Amino acid sequence: MQSITTVGILGTGDYARALAYRLHTNGYSVVVGSRDPAARNLGKINEYLRDVPIKNNADAATIADVIIIAMHSKAYEETLKPLEGCIAEKIVVEISNPKKVSKGESNAEKLARLLPRSRVVKAFNVISAWAMESGNFGGSKEVYVCGDDAEAKAKIHQLVRDLGFVSVDNGGLKAARHIEALPLQLFHGWGGSVIFSTCVFLSLILAALFRYFWFNPKRLSYAQFPFLFMMIITGIVSITLLACAFLPGPIAAFIQLYNGTKRKRFPKWFDAWMQARKQLGLISLLFAVTHGLMALAQLQPSYMTGFYTSRAIVIPGNLTHNLTIPYRNYMDYRGETMALAGVLALVTMAILGISTLPSVLTGLNWREWTFIQSYMGYFCLTVSIAHVVCMAADHWLKVPFATAVSSTSFIIIILPLLTFFLRLITYLPCIAIPLWRIRTGWERGSGQQKKTGSHELDLI
Repeated sequence: MQSITTVGILGTGDYARALAYRLHTNGYSVVVGSRDPAARNLGKINEYLRDVPIKNNADAATIADVIIIAMHSKAYEETLKPLEGCIAEKIVVEISNPKKVSKGESNAEKLARLLPRSRVVKAFNVISAWAMESGNFGGSKEVYVCGDDAEAKAKIHQLVRDLGFVSVDNGGLKAARHIEALPLQLFHGWGGSVIFSTCVFLSLILAALFRYFWFNPKRLSYAQFPFLFMMIITGIVSITLLACAFLPGPIAAFIQLYNGTKRKRFPKWFDAWMQARKQLGLISLLFAVTHGLMALAQLQPSYMTGFYTSRAIVIPGNLTHNLTIPYRNYMDYRGETMALAGVLALVTMAILGISTLPSVLTGLNWREWTFIQSYMGYFCLTVSIAHVVCMAADHWLKVPFATAVSSTSFIIIILPLLTFFLRLITYLPCIAIPLWRIRTGWERGSGQQKKTGSHELDLI
């Protein structure tokens, strides 16, 4: 495979200049094509481009080995069709983005149909002109490349890497439909998780208002709502979302056991839930950090009286009585264990969140990722439950059973406890062994022989 000697850029706009600058500073020979080269002076805009020649489109296309089309897709027919002979058999890189997601052909496919003798490759559309020129990335450094010509794609992959980006092969040119849709998406995959989390948050606020303020004979002061109650609510939302992030795992295991195969697709709603686990976990971390900061501000005897030891200053009286002034100075064992469990939960949750970052994720092998997301994840869920139990156990023991199980502190750990016990069930040999066999390819009724020996669970 011959290397690229000259790159031609057809267009003189912001992106064309950014590409020319980056290619030129990385040692590539660059020529820029324009309909009116005499009226263009790139050196005035960027002094590094003084040595980059500007020619008419036909000359630039003739000189270059690779042609990058840096113009609006509406101009393709008028500008490029007359150049069809000049760029025949050459690699043409299409970098445009549509204004809205197209249900039909992508811009790259339209260009390939317009220039049937050229080798069209889609690339660079997910990198902004500012990031291309400055090297400062507000997003990912990945550049998605697709095309039907394997050799052409290989050359563009090398070009992308030479410019300091991470090249990702997305297959044939038809994949350009997906690639062109990426820059148009706003927080792709987050919509359902954010809506669900917001509903949980607002529902809990409404429930707190009903239970403790509007329909409570011992109505509490609204002065406590902005901080004290919001601290409690953020904690409840955090542990609820954390349980929702891990609950699909054991449910998926039971569905596979019921189906007797791993090849049958999950229901669409459950598949969407499975795909939202990362987002739910990160939103849970956000609420946990908020809860921790608010709790830290209230970590004092005047707010959390029940978690501090009681002491008193006794001032001797005269002939009648002594004057006793009670005070609390340090936490008792319940306060200490509650704080320890909370800190462990927050730190573990932070590790789970950090491990989902692309820069960290690429450095983890499958076993390390499984250990963090599964074992450390369930440890986080366990200490989160312990945090609530340490806070409320004393109250549960002092009140009637019906009152204890109907208390807010007990209700909020039902879902986390259910998640935890469902996971424990999947470790029972009668469940774990059939589940392992299914996940290694066995199907009920397939007539395959039993597999024996050591096994490792493919944890979801």
